[in-house]
Amino acid sequence: MILPRLSAIALAILCALPVPAQTPETARTTETALPELPGVGRLATRQEDSRPSCSGTLIGPRQVLTAAHCTGDGGPARWLNFFIGWTGDGAAERIKVRSALRGRRALRQSERSADVAILNLTHPPRTAEPLPVARGLAAGGIARVIAYPWNEDYERRDQTCPVIEIRGAEVLLDCPAQGGMSGGPVLVNRGGGWAVAGVVIARVGTDRTLAIRLDRVDLDGLPEIP
Repeated sequence: MILPRLSAIALAILCALPVPAQTPETARTTETALPELPGVGRLATRQEDSRPSCSGTLIGPRQVLTAAHCTGDGGPARWLNFFIGWTGDGAAERIKVRSALRGRRALRQSERSADVAILNLTHPPRTAEPLPVARGLAAGGIARVIAYPWNEDYERRDQTCPVIEIRGAEVLLDCPAQGGMSGGPVLVNRGGGWAVAGVVIARVGTDRTLAIRLDRVDLDGLPEIP
């Protein structure tokens, strides 16, 4: 994959490059008391594939939000499957992708806010409900990130992350990321419920995550953000 050129810091696209092992100083604690959100799943070609893979979120009856670079350079991305309820032994449900809507058709473009895509599934899942979309990301606040990093069992990672900085469409989060987490949701707590306010697109250094705010994304198929 071809990465957009960065003016300030060098990013590693999570679905393309290996990530150095995290040290105790950079690792964050995974929150185990947070409610399960089964609408967050893993994207891959086949269940047994080790990589490339990404993460995604059900935001409509058949619509999955992810990063555009997870879907290839063009075409309907029918080679992808969305795995719901993934564990080390497999997934509760697998649904094929029918088509893809991307914020851009080539990763060579410099506008990183376009690194967002919506995948249309062949049918609605039986085991998960869509998550709403929302605004609400703010510097100094706390966000929640859920994703499936590359590891032996693709164990789901669910963590809370301080929001360090927001610059235009970009959100810098103070938590580590690694391969496979691209496309995962950045969530905010809205009145006791969780809503998707951004999508993970890359890592920054060894212990920070770059995401894109959904309220700055221009993409057909994205639900209206209240």
